[in-house]
Amino acid sequence: MTEAVEPDLLPGHGRVARRMTRGFVALGAGRIATLGLQLVAFALVAAALGPDGVGAYTFAVAFYGLFAYVTNFGVRAIAMRDIAQQPERERDLVTNLFYLRVVAGALAYGVLVIVLLVGGYSAVERQAALVAGVLLVVLALESFQVVLEVRLRMGWVSVAAVVQGVVLAVGSYAVAVRDGGVVAFLWVFVASNVANFAIVGTVALRQAGHLHWRPRPRIWATLAKAAVLLGLAQLCITLYYRLDLLILAAVKPDDDVGQYGAAYRVLETFVVVPSLAMTVLTPVVAASVVAGTAVLQRRYGHLMHLVALLSFPVAVAGLLTAPRVFPAVPGFAEFAGAGDALAILSIAAPCIFFGTVLSAVLVSGHQQGRLLAVSFVGLLVNVALNVALIPPWSYRGAAVATAVTEVSVVVGLVLAIRRHLGVHWPWSRVLRAARASLVLAVALLASWWLPPFAQVTVGALAYLVALLPTGALRWDDLGGLMGADGDVRVVVAGTDRPETGVERLRSPVAAWRSLLGAGACVLVPSTVPVPAWAPVAARLAGCDPVVVRFDPPDHGGARPPRWWRWFVTRAEVGGPVEGREARIADLRRRLAGVPVEAAPEPTSVVADRPEPESDP
Repeated sequence: MTEAVEPDLLPGHGRVARRMTRGFVALGAGRIATLGLQLVAFALVAAALGPDGVGAYTFAVAFYGLFAYVTNFGVRAIAMRDIAQQPERERDLVTNLFYLRVVAGALAYGVLVIVLLVGGYSAVERQAALVAGVLLVVLALESFQVVLEVRLRMGWVSVAAVVQGVVLAVGSYAVAVRDGGVVAFLWVFVASNVANFAIVGTVALRQAGHLHWRPRPRIWATLAKAAVLLGLAQLCITLYYRLDLLILAAVKPDDDVGQYGAAYRVLETFVVVPSLAMTVLTPVVAASVVAGTAVLQRRYGHLMHLVALLSFPVAVAGLLTAPRVFPAVPGFAEFAGAGDALAILSIAAPCIFFGTVLSAVLVSGHQQGRLLAVSFVGLLVNVALNVALIPPWSYRGAAVATAVTEVSVVVGLVLAIRRHLGVHWPWSRVLRAARASLVLAVALLASWWLPPFAQVTVGALAYLVALLPTGALRWDDLGGLMGADGDVRVVVAGTDRPETGVERLRSPVAAWRSLLGAGACVLVPSTVPVPAWAPVAARLAGCDPVVVRFDPPDHGGARPPRWWRWFVTRAEVGGPVEGREARIADLRRRLAGVPVEAAPEPTSVVADRPEPESDP
């Protein structure tokens, strides 16, 4: 069946696919650079402060994170969803979101001060939390990032994140050289975030055009009312993310807090990846809900598959290598316990990845109440487990509590989406994604005798090499998420003069250049068969889907290479192009705007080329 035509996110900005691709590339490259810089900065903090100082540092960051939800309380996600579904409201929503978050940030800082005064915390912890809390007001500037997000223009967001990482790393190095304390490192943390928000805000205001700057309290009330359930859900999530560290600080020594804080800080650095990915995907998911259940189901399946590809190796590598690798990292020689905690927390990584996406799907479907119910149950489970496990097993018990909580939350979210949005969990796709992670596990176990970093390198290479041969990743898994974006192209092999309306296939470079910006691509034989390199050139040019027609063996043709299954969406038996204008026109009609799985069945499918999986 043909899917509904999905609406554009903002009028006049073209179709979604190319902007999604650019957004993923920009955020991915920026995230890799920022991740490295953040790890360097935290290594400097750990080496300079030791476990006790790291305990105070992570306490302050966690305390700030506990109150940061007040400056948001779901209004940002609601504003983004409403702008994606009703673009004409952007001029009023963006500015009033900023005003609302300024007020909320000031209130949150006041509450933070009161809690620190009456909470019985040490002088160092109070001072550190007061410094980190300054960001509660500065966070209001993040409101303008919505302008870039709904347009899927993420280049400057990536640049700002890299600048933040550079400021954090360079500033941390300067403080370490001067033997600065916890407060000095936290001021660097604040400055790095301010640099990020300033860059994003400046660029976003230039992109937005004319905004309505007059405060409209009615819009504040409307946003707050729509966001209250989501805000409460975020509060529950924030609490069970942070309460373990606070409970640990109340009943265990600072060294234990530092061990767990170091492990959790590394996990938080990695789980920023799904949050950044949802920066690109949330507007698209919101538009998919409007487009209908069929569109949402297809994209839901692709999303879960890609999340599995990103998160499963983190879990496997962390579980099998963290106890060896963590103490071997420069600056972390005293953090052997953190390696044990990180190994347990790694199990929670895929659940955190999945949970981020699943929460966005529920919010896009206007099911904030269901998200609140699941989050509240998760909070209750987490508190019970922390109270039971932290006294006897300290930070290891806290890690187990976090892992079990995340599993229960993901199960609840999956059930809520299936029941209330009619979208089913794509078991076949997720299990297929796990194949490469099994190869990773075998490689890590086989290389256990190597030094820790060499073991990780062997595992990473094994995972990358295994992605295509195991079928864990196919080109269709990436293209299917975004859909074809350019014109349908029919390309002919051979040097003869092609018919009107088709292009000629000459060389790999020429084919790649001519197909840049194309959407669906049909490769057909003429006086010669389609060359083996043609599907690869089409994929590298960004074509999706790629359909290849070939002469059957009983008519003098040859069977296509087996490795084509990694690049070809569908292979059809058919003759040369001469005299087939009607067939070409039919191919164009079939592929233009229609997903591959919805196209009519071909005359014959290559026996050794498995069909792409269709969504349930």
